[in-house]
Amino acid sequence: MISTRYNQNIPFYLLLATASSFVLSLFLLQLFAGILVFLWIFEKNFEKRKAIDLLSMAVIVFGIVRIAAIIFSKYHSASNESLYKEALFYFSFFSFNFYLKVFSTEKKHLLIIVFLGASIFASLTGIILFNFSLVERAQSFSSGGTVFSAYLLASLPVLIFSPFEKTDKIFLFFWIFGIAIILTGIFTSLGRTNIAISVLIVGISV
Repeated sequence: MISTRYNQNIPFYLLLATASSFVLSLFLLQLFAGILVFLWIFEKNFEKRKAIDLLSMAVIVFGIVRIAAIIFSKYHSASNESLYKEALFYFSFFSFNFYLKVFSTEKKHLLIIVFLGASIFASLTGIILFNFSLVERAQSFSSGGTVFSAYLLASLPVLIFSPFEKTDKIFLFFWIFGIAIILTGIFTSLGRTNIAISVLIVGISV
């Protein structure tokens, strides 16, 4: 059993804020994720080691390869800049992986619901902006069409393969409605690669 040195509500609400801002505001996403990473750094090391799994090892190996590629790159200034940008991603992965193993199943389900709700809302705003010809392709208020589409693409399989019973008719309606809205958001973002991947994801789920 993995435990945290903080009150569980602190990292939990930070993760809720991160999940809700995932597709709404890049700035807020980075802010909440950065605070969560800061908390994770000061967790007990033996507790952090408990959270290491195969996926964590794969990320560590990938990170080492990435750093080696930057060290031997001919364009150090550009490579160093990309490393700074990617650093939050690596640290966020380990902080998320740690705290998700601390929380109960009920809290994990709430995180999934908040994340999916934010994704559907963001997709709706992008669709509305596109339909009113305010933008050339669907996008969020804080990111362009490519990033918007990629974020929705990440949320699509989470929604399709969500660990909830789909026997309830009301939930089933909202589940289908959510999938339709996210797919529409991806399609109206006009990113051909992401559209193809989303179709593939739906095909696999079927």
